[in-house]
Amino acid sequence: MLIGSFKAYTPAALIKVPLFAIFLWAFSPLYSHLALPSESPTGMPFYLSIAGFPFRHYYASVFISLLINLLSAFLLNYIVNHHNLLSKKTYLPALFFLCYSACCGELLTLSAASFANLLLIAACHELFNTYRKDSALKEIFNSGMLIGLSTLLYFPSLLLFIFVWITLIINRPFIWQEYIVSLLGLLLPLTYFVVYYFWINQLGTIWHGTLHNHMAFKHDLFRTTKPYLLLYIVFGIIILMTLLRLANSTIVFPLKSKKGLSLLFWCFVLALLSLFFSPDLGFPALKMTALPLAVFTANLFIQMKKDWIAEMLFTCMLLTILFVHLSAYLGK
Repeated sequence: MLIGSFKAYTPAALIKVPLFAIFLWAFSPLYSHLALPSESPTGMPFYLSIAGFPFRHYYASVFISLLINLLSAFLLNYIVNHHNLLSKKTYLPALFFLCYSACCGELLTLSAASFANLLLIAACHELFNTYRKDSALKEIFNSGMLIGLSTLLYFPSLLLFIFVWITLIINRPFIWQEYIVSLLGLLLPLTYFVVYYFWINQLGTIWHGTLHNHMAFKHDLFRTTKPYLLLYIVFGIIILMTLLRLANSTIVFPLKSKKGLSLLFWCFVLALLSLFFSPDLGFPALKMTALPLAVFTANLFIQMKKDWIAEMLFTCMLLTILFVHLSAYLGK
């Protein structure tokens, strides 16, 4: 009864979540025969400077990816429970975040989107803290700065700055200073970035070598092998069910929870739109959608009245992930 054990908000889940993450990332040796790229086509120079060692060592890349995703899962779970986004406290958001973050081999190694995702989750915490606050300039500035830092790691996350202003529109009365402060927070790390590369006379190289690639709109396609088609079908059905449940919820949520879920829906839309700024249209480019999808899927499973249906659906989800990993190794 996996879903039942994670649905309960008990201290035992603090051990079960890391064990489940280790179980998912334990399939990484099946992909060790694949060569790591010498550099990330989606990474910004700041990311490439801190990820040079993992790019040269496969298992170092896997280990850091595991730590980053596990930290993101716990932080997301804390935010969901702290802000009461769901009808009950649970560890399901962490569970499903790990499932979406390790559903195929491409996601088991380190990527720029993994770091950006962690910063985006932290930005969500700051933005949710602005609800019904008389003065929230600190939280708004921090959220803008976190998006700016994520942009230095993964350029498509810049589009998520729109999420900051959408949050201000939904959660706050119109105060024009807050919009300026959020923009200043965004520009602060970007300004340091531009000044540094201007000082070392490499600003033109950065534009043509990195930013231009993100604006070229030349994408690689997703894999279309039979195991991946099964993954698209199973996960597509679950995601469709989560969105339908979100639109036709049978639980009366408090106003704060309704606004939080609506904000995460906009986060999901913007994460999808950010794909147009990624030169590598693969699974790592979908990384930022794991944040809202994990919360929506947790909401679906919490509202299921029959436990056996929830267990069966999660079993199908988990078996699909295992099938993709094993089939990729066997070359089918």
